[in-house]
Amino acid sequence: MTTGSLLPDDVFLAKALSYWREKGGRMTIVREIISKTVGQSGSAFVADELWLQVRKIDPTISMASIYRTLADLVDAGLVREIHGQRDQRSFVKEEADESASGHVICKDCHRIIPLNNDCLALREGAKLRSLGFATHGMHLQIEAACESLKQSGVCDHTVEERRAGGGLV
Repeated sequence: MTTGSLLPDDVFLAKALSYWREKGGRMTIVREIISKTVGQSGSAFVADELWLQVRKIDPTISMASIYRTLADLVDAGLVREIHGQRDQRSFVKEEADESASGHVICKDCHRIIPLNNDCLALREGAKLRSLGFATHGMHLQIEAACESLKQSGVCDHTVEERRAGGGLV
């Protein structure tokens, strides 16, 4: 089967399997459950959210397994680690078709909001080339205060996330 006929989640899982095989490891059941859950994620998440999701499938999965697997997925280039305020670590699945992506970190509610802009790669890539650099991808991280919280006392991003079901998947 070629990767062209695989669903995106299957491609993610196949790349994770390939990574572990190259490192002399294997795809354990725990790694598979964690990798499938991450592969299905549609937004940034913290390790605790991932742990809660995977424990619905297998209640024996530990936080240590979550962190080890996430470290491997970051090393494999399948997941990006985002450092937020107060040393909060969040993770987001890398999208293969995006050469540039970004995130806004709300300084008020600490939510991470995706910021993918096709012009980012063109604009910033041109600037970097003019400075003598060849880009191999880029990620923009912006920390910002929530205007709606300042004006109304409610963070719109928190409200939107609750409405959408929040968290992983």
